[in-house]
Order: sequence, then C-alpha cells, then structure tokens
Amino acid sequence: MQKADTLEAHIGLGSNQGNRFIHLQRALFKINEEIGTVVVLSKCYKNKAVGFDGDDFINACIAVRTRLDAHEVLKKLLVIENELGRKRKGHFSYTNRPIDLDLLYYEDQTIQTEQLELPHPRLAQRRFVLQPLMDIAPEKKHPLHKRITAELLAQCEDENDVIVVDKTLYMNHKSFWQNSGYICIEGCIGVGKTSLCQKIAEAFEVPYFLEGFEDNPFLSSFYKDKDKYSLPVELSFLADRSEQIEDHFQNINEPQGILSDYHLSKSLMFAEINLKGSALDLYKRWYNFSLTHLKNPSLYVYLQRPLETIKEQILKRGRPYEMGISENYLKKIIKSYEHHIKVEKDFRCLQINLEKNDFMVDNEAFKKVIIKIEDALLNHHYLD
Repeated sequence: MQKADTLEAHIGLGSNQGNRFIHLQRALFKINEEIGTVVVLSKCYKNKAVGFDGDDFINACIAVRTRLDAHEVLKKLLVIENELGRKRKGHFSYTNRPIDLDLLYYEDQTIQTEQLELPHPRLAQRRFVLQPLMDIAPEKKHPLHKRITAELLAQCEDENDVIVVDKTLYMNHKSFWQNSGYICIEGCIGVGKTSLCQKIAEAFEVPYFLEGFEDNPFLSSFYKDKDKYSLPVELSFLADRSEQIEDHFQNINEPQGILSDYHLSKSLMFAEINLKGSALDLYKRWYNFSLTHLKNPSLYVYLQRPLETIKEQILKRGRPYEMGISENYLKKIIKSYEHHIKVEKDFRCLQINLEKNDFMVDNEAFKKVIIKIEDALLNHHYLD
C-alpha cells in the first residue's frame, strides 16, 4: 500500500565490514532508488562495536520522504541489505556486517508487530544512533519517551565514544557526480564518447565541455592530404584543447564535478600516428609545455566497441570529412589508445566495453555504464 502524500522516515545506517564508506554510499543510492528521496544526511561517526567483539562501525542517519508505508520501508531496507552483502541469521545476534539499515522513526507512528517495532526499541540507548540523529533531527520527539533527540542524548547512559569522521557521504547520485572531480571520457572516433558525456551531464546536472574539432581550419584538408596538413592540424588541435581545458578550470574547485569528451593526451597519440621525424619532435616540445599547465583527471574512462560498430556509427553521423577514414587508420587509433592506458601512471584509467549496446536509447545499458564509473570513483574517493 502506498500513501497519497509523502511521509518522513528516519533511518540509521552502519557498516563495520569491508570498505565501510562504499557500503554506506551504495546504500544511500539504493534508498533513493527504492524507497524515497533522502532529504537530509548526518555527518559520519566512528564507534566501537556494541554487543559483540567486532571491528569499528561507521554510522550515519538520514531522513527520507517516501510514499511507502512503514512495513514496506522495512521490507525494502532488508532487500537492500541483502543486495549489499549482508546475510542475516535466523536468530537475533550481533555480528560484523557490511551494511546495517535500521528504521528508527516513521513520522510519529508507534507500531509493534512481529516484523516491526517503532520507534526502534533500542534507539534511546544507543549513542551511535542519537549523535548522528542530532545532526538532522535535534527537535524530533520520541513518541513514547516524550523527549526530543537532544534530551535523549543528554540522558543516554551509553558511555561508548562516538567520534566524527572527516569523510563525506552524498545523499544521491546527483550530489555524488557533482563532487566527483574531473572525468574524461575517451576512445576511438565514433565510439560514442561525446554522446555519453552529454547524457551523463544531463542526467546528473554536471558541467561539461566538448572538443571543438569542427572548428579546426585544417581538418577537412588533412583528410584529403595527410602528409601536407598533419603538422598544422595537430598543432591547431593542441592549441585549442590546451586553451579550452585551462579556461574551464580557472574557477573550478578540486572536488567539483566536470566532464569532458577528451583528454589532452589524445593530441600526442594522434600526433605519433600522423607525424614523423623533426615534425614530431617539434610537436612534442609544444605538447610537453602544454601538459605542465594542466591538471590530471580524477578518472579517465576509455570506451571500447567492436570495429564494425564504430564504422557504422561514423557512417550514420555522416560527417563529410570522416567518410574517407580507412579501417587501417581506425585500427592505429585503437592500438594507440590501448597502449596509452597500459603505460599511463599519472591518473587512474577505467576501460568499459560498450559492445553493440546503444546506451542512448537503452536505459539499462546506460545504468550499467554509470555503475561501472561510480564504482571506480567510489574506490578512489573512499580509501577506507
């Protein structure tokens, strides 16, 4: 049964197994997807395991607006726990666990059934619950004790230390992406990097910038006479890309999310394919100078597709200057990218094989790509 209007549930989150912050962040993503909108989130707190000899917990509390009733919320929380690796035992016991999700309050309802007891029966005795609850609901009144959170915390007999942790969780996918840093999406001509960049930016409201390849005055001439126009086309690309990247980062703070459909390193990759001898030496001097002024990405995403799919996409978009690109030239580009990500040491690279899936129209395919990128970002962001 669903409520006509959204109601507020308070939920406690905890983890003491594996990478605790990743488990908590994934739980927040799933709660938003399955239960309702997380509207407020506490700081993270560390405390010793209570009731058993185990590793330290990280705990937090959230308030969620939901159309589900209390029993449905509990059912969803148990499903999320299971999906994130918690295996509950048949009898009540305290054990280490990757995730622990407790329904603390559901509005001011009092419920006592075999499946659910509200408010949570041990809420008032747990400092590790009351402390994060103070961040988000200090005036919330316990419907049985008739005391607000601040009073319950002041009177709590639990003497275990609860210490704030200097790490941030994010309420939803959007806030996570908006604080994900600089992400480059790269790959061969026609692989879909620009489309993916724009789709992610639109989905999570993240700023982005795209390569202005159509503005290169030498590009069409290059595809007609590569020997003559290789150096000017590559130097023009290098200058444009360097200026564009520098312009976009003048007012960007480190954690802020920003996307692009290229990284400056592609300039060197293409130059090494198209230039030789003294022309390549000259180019590398300018490339190395440009590189010293630019920042590294938080994540470099390299997209792969079957060569036939790439060729089909190039034909489909019908850019006149791309019609003469040979299969051999595409193979050289792919080989250069694959070599680059193998030897790259300055930043993290993630390879994603899109196969023949069309993430622009297939939402499930898009979600799979998002999950892979988020997992890579989570593993870097939360070094537990």
